[in-house]
Amino acid sequence: RQLTPTMNFFGRPKAAAPKRISKDAVLDQIKTLDTEIGTYEKKETHMNKQIQAIRREIKAKMSAKPPQKEAARRLLTKMKGLEKQLHVISGYMTRLEQIKSGLDTADMQASMVSTLTKGADTIAATLKGRDLVEEMADASDKLEEGLDVLDEVGEIMADPAGRLDAGELDDELAEIMNEDNEELDEFEAAPAMPAAVPAPLPGLPEMSGLPAAPTSTALPAAPTTRHAPAAAAAAAGSSARAEEDEFADILGMMG
Repeated sequence: RQLTPTMNFFGRPKAAAPKRISKDAVLDQIKTLDTEIGTYEKKETHMNKQIQAIRREIKAKMSAKPPQKEAARRLLTKMKGLEKQLHVISGYMTRLEQIKSGLDTADMQASMVSTLTKGADTIAATLKGRDLVEEMADASDKLEEGLDVLDEVGEIMADPAGRLDAGELDDELAEIMNEDNEELDEFEAAPAMPAAVPAPLPGLPEMSGLPAAPTSTALPAAPTTRHAPAAAAAAAGSSARAEEDEFADILGMMG
């Protein structure tokens, strides 16, 4: 039997590709699953309570005198049916949880893929028609050339005199020092200037008549006796009057 493009390996028609749904539809489906899971959780809790109640009733029937076996068998059959339903519900809830988890994962992965796709498209659009490796190499060469020019300009600015030779600079320094030494020698060899004598002020007589200044710095001897205070006071008054008279004579001569 020849297979056609619309058939699978077993000769059956291929299932149609699922349609892409929006993010809002995925979120609505997740909410529906949450509601369904909540409903069956309540059913599961109720059925567990029923099973426990039937179990207690069966024990009571079997403990009666005489035992009520027929009633206990009917209750046991009912409990078995509930347990079977509970097993089905448990499997159904497990499937719902798997679907919900798959939808959460699919939504997360779809968001990731969309973000990566947009980023890849942006990179491709940015690099379209450009060779960044070649552009970077050209930019690096231009940068190196520019830095070399800046270094040369800096060296020229740091030596505006034209890069004088170190030996020439040393010779010029030696000449300057020799000139300073020669000027110093000429200054020391010049004759000393006579000391200036101040001229007397006009209109003032020469003070030739003034008494000579005392040359001795010795102080007068202290009196040796303690019983002559009156004599000492008289001598001090006489000396003061003599000085006042002498000062008056000097003022008279100057007038």
